[in-house]
Amino acid sequence: MTQFDQITTPRVRPRFGVVGTEFEGDYLLSMLEGLWHTAAELDVDLLIYSVLRTGTPPAFARQFNVNYGFVDDTVLDGLIVLGANLSSYASVTVPLDEVRKRFSHIPTVVVGCEVAGWPSVTVDGYSGFKDLVKHFLVDHGYRHVAMIEGPPESSDACERLQAYLDAHAEAGVTPNPVLRGRGHFDIASGRDQLRRLLDLGVPMDAVVCANDHMAWGCMGLALERGLNLPDDLAVGGFDDIRSYSNARPSLTSVNQDIAEQGAAAMRMLHAQVCGQTPPRDIRLSSRLVKRRSCGCLGLAAANRDEPVSDLRGHVHALMDSMSVPIRLHERLADKLMRLREALAAPGNDQDYQTVLNQIFKLWRGEGLEASLLQNFLLGIQERLLEELAPGAASLAVGRLHRGQVLIANTADLVGDLEHKTVDDTSNLHLKFKTRVTADILESLLSGLAEGLKALEVRTCYVALYQHPVPFESIASVGLPSTSRLVFALDDGELHPEWCEFEYSTCTLLPAAAEAAGQARARALMPFPMFHHNEHFGFIVLERRAQDNFSYEELRHEIAGSLHHSLLVRELDAARELLRLDLERARAANEDLSHIAMRDAMTGVFNRRGFLELAETVMRTARLTHQPMSLIFADMDGLKHINDVYGHEEGDLAICEAARLMQQCFRQEDIVARIGGDEFVALTRSGAADTITMIEQRLARRFTDYNAASTKPYQVACSFGGYLVNADSTESLDEVLAHADRMMYAEKRRRRSQRQGERATGSSTIIADFSPSGSGRLR
Repeated sequence: MTQFDQITTPRVRPRFGVVGTEFEGDYLLSMLEGLWHTAAELDVDLLIYSVLRTGTPPAFARQFNVNYGFVDDTVLDGLIVLGANLSSYASVTVPLDEVRKRFSHIPTVVVGCEVAGWPSVTVDGYSGFKDLVKHFLVDHGYRHVAMIEGPPESSDACERLQAYLDAHAEAGVTPNPVLRGRGHFDIASGRDQLRRLLDLGVPMDAVVCANDHMAWGCMGLALERGLNLPDDLAVGGFDDIRSYSNARPSLTSVNQDIAEQGAAAMRMLHAQVCGQTPPRDIRLSSRLVKRRSCGCLGLAAANRDEPVSDLRGHVHALMDSMSVPIRLHERLADKLMRLREALAAPGNDQDYQTVLNQIFKLWRGEGLEASLLQNFLLGIQERLLEELAPGAASLAVGRLHRGQVLIANTADLVGDLEHKTVDDTSNLHLKFKTRVTADILESLLSGLAEGLKALEVRTCYVALYQHPVPFESIASVGLPSTSRLVFALDDGELHPEWCEFEYSTCTLLPAAAEAAGQARARALMPFPMFHHNEHFGFIVLERRAQDNFSYEELRHEIAGSLHHSLLVRELDAARELLRLDLERARAANEDLSHIAMRDAMTGVFNRRGFLELAETVMRTARLTHQPMSLIFADMDGLKHINDVYGHEEGDLAICEAARLMQQCFRQEDIVARIGGDEFVALTRSGAADTITMIEQRLARRFTDYNAASTKPYQVACSFGGYLVNADSTESLDEVLAHADRMMYAEKRRRRSQRQGERATGSSTIIADFSPSGSGRLR
């Protein structure tokens, strides 16, 4: 009988909860950045609750609402609610008024909107958005400015719509009511609404969007339609998302210093919990940032009338115009004062290069483009050189020129390393998937440890409920009262001894894990584990700023593999029980074996079924001296489909790929799904041109399907084939490895081809994750 852990561990520091959506994407990552840094300064632990998965069907998105059940005053000293973020998805999450009632006993600060009874941190988005619209109307003279609004239940969306209307009234321009569309704060809805407005055929020379994601969607569709930005259509957004500000053309937007909102909320809550009297409400300002998408150059010209002594003020003004985060202003200004001294200092370049390197690290540490730093230095060059003697000025000019070259070379090196990091991250995911595929629970958990190590994840806990629970039951009566860890990785060390006791679910972790985690402040993030509507446990991961992967994708992989393993364990137990009745066991075992060897979603063989059948077929082929062919396939663009259209559409795409693969092979051939997006086929056919013929057949099948499909995405795969000669002594693992290398070589070739097309002038701002030429194979 499992013992119950009744020990409680006193906390050594405050612990605050943060409630929002999935905490991925530039907006929420910027918010987390402010929360992280300030929590570290104040020595506060964080528990981050993702209560919604956006961009997915409501039935799937609601499953994450069970995380509200973990918000408990026995483990939290305070709570930060990202209200604007949650209210944008009110149709599938708990209304904010209900959230306030549920957690009224916990000290709370709400961010992004006002909720009665709670202190708040808000942004004056109205003024910034009105400045944006007036800039389009007055400074550029646009007269047909469309607006893509946000959802009406969002107070931010309503505020920005009112700013749009008021800006027109102040400019004396009557807006065309036809030029308005309603989106959902995502890229897809921005594209859809602009498509609808363009198809109306009414005059339109600009479009402003209630957030940057919708503006980004508009820019992508406009370029696809052959429009020149901003000459044919000017575009503006709101949020000043970092990645969009670095695009081509760079996006004119309204900056609301998202990180500072999180930092201000953290400071306010900390003061409140410590017995201080912080301001009841904080309202931050927003500001217009002019860039190329509206027709501006995006770089403020130097003010020739400024006194030389106001170099620091000029630096601040230039940083404002380039949307450099405010928290960097003073540090960068101090470095530039030192740079000015080092420029004219006699001797070697050591001091100058040291200061320039420090500036580069600060700049790149915020994710800002190196080319913008070069522009910035050009913008202050004359100020840096003023009042220098001719000899010193000549020396300084030479050093500045060498510095620009150094920045360019360093940026190329950093870019190569970042590109390698992306490739390595993708490879690590592949390594993780291949490790976490065991059917036996114990083997799966061992593989999980290896996979997490490959991803450099140092802290992960996996807990199971005593029995699976339907979502409706959790929604009505709450989470199961007890849980038990089955996996405990803490700061790189495995702790099987923590898995011996049941403990209270609301604490998330048993007392021993709590005590071990108090050595330093950290941010933990719980994720529900569920299959369809059935919840069977949860995962707790340490969220770190430097991690460069999707936590939701990691949750999805762990939960899916664990659910499969639990099914297999249940299957084994059922077989043991049914063994007592031979007649009943015979019929039941056929069905259960089918479940174990078949992929439940696609109906093709799973990894276990393929390995068992393929070994038998290969042994027979060797005895009969018959060659064989193995085809390895990996889906292209599945992550994009999941992110943009939801996991339900991603699952449909996987099923379609499996069906198309099956149609290209005979009934006696083995077609299997051996990973999340990986398929393999083994056929007794080994003529010299067999693989080419199979690839051509697959190409035609996928091309015909995509041509007839009405889906907004394409189903595509990369293929690799390997011929197994009749006298081959290679093992199945070796054959799979050969085909896998062939497939990834093809994938790299196609990626290089796409990069080459972009380098030769392809005018696109959105990466094409769904290749239009899926039939072009090896």
